[in-house]
Formats: sequence, structure tokens, C-alpha cells
Amino acid sequence: MSMRLAIEEGHSSDAETAIRKCKEQFHQDQQADDELAASIMLIDALLAESKLPEAESEAGQSKSLAD
Repeated sequence: MSMRLAIEEGHSSDAETAIRKCKEQFHQDQQADDELAASIMLIDALLAESKLPEAESEAGQSKSLAD
């Protein structure tokens, strides 16, 4: 199941865990574009879980990656 589909089908907690792992791997591999994409998807998962402070924090990190 894709992470986007998992979020849309109400499995955002599972998606969050998987996305965090992917994001960390992308960071270790210095794949900034993929890390940014994972970060954006993570924000969606966090918002689906009503974790607004964490989503805002992740958005700040995403902005740093984009710059």
C-alpha cells in the first residue's frame, strides 16, 4: 500500500512510521529532493492525526530543505 493511500484510508499512524524511516534513509543517503518529498508527505500524515505542532515543526524543516 502506498503511503498516500494509507493516509487517505485512515492508516496515517502506520504511514507516519514508514515515512519517518524513509525520510531518515534519504537523509543518510544525502538525497535532499527525496527527503523533502518524504517530509511533505509526513506533514500530511501528521495533519491527518491532528498533530498540528509536529506538522508545523516538520514544515519548518521542509522549508530549510527547500532552501
